[in-house]
Amino acid sequence: MATFNYNNMLQAEFDDRTLAHLERVIFGKLRRREAFHFAWTTPDGERKSVWLDSGVAVSFDYAVPVRDLNRAWLERLMAAASSPAGLAVLPEPEPDKQVPVPASRRRSMVAA
Repeated sequence: MATFNYNNMLQAEFDDRTLAHLERVIFGKLRRREAFHFAWTTPDGERKSVWLDSGVAVSFDYAVPVRDLNRAWLERLMAAASSPAGLAVLPEPEPDKQVPVPASRRRSMVAA
């Protein structure tokens, strides 16, 4: 399992593949200084949500490296993040094209 850390106040667990895709979308939005809403449901059925902007500390910790990203899923997640409803965990669609993760990113995606 991978962990999303929000502002040193909240931690949420996701499977590594899901979080790797969410990370790309979150950092893509923050790099452009676009604030947005991110919501998910915990395994216990509890709804969590946070407001993300470039002033909030976030980090991602992984148990295993994720080497291939699903471009179609990234596009769906980015569209959701740019919508009024905000980013949500969506099911992974069939991959159109896998995007390899550079070796330098693979090392940082493995939990210390």
